[in-house]
Amino acid sequence: MADLLRAAGVPDAAIRMEDRSTNTRENLDFAQPILRAEGESEVLIVSDAYHLPRARLIARRHGLRVATSAPPSGTARRWPQIKGWLREGPGILAVLLRIR
Repeated sequence: MADLLRAAGVPDAAIRMEDRSTNTRENLDFAQPILRAEGESEVLIVSDAYHLPRARLIARRHGLRVATSAPPSGTARRWPQIKGWLREGPGILAVLLRIR
């Protein structure tokens, strides 16, 4: 996603990446110190479209103001996108029920 941001003209100085997480909740947990150091509580989450509703929900639970963006759907392979949409339904339910 950082490469897509750069290709769209976003300067490296404006991109903050967290690279230790293995899931969305961890990503936001690990991003909190970065955001605090920058004095930020507003984030732009860039991910696949199927992932953004759950990512937005988790970010809001972390007390963040959230905007989201996804690459054009025509650039993604179809089968991974279908699997992603199917997986996200139970994922959103888990977040709503605070299972993970």
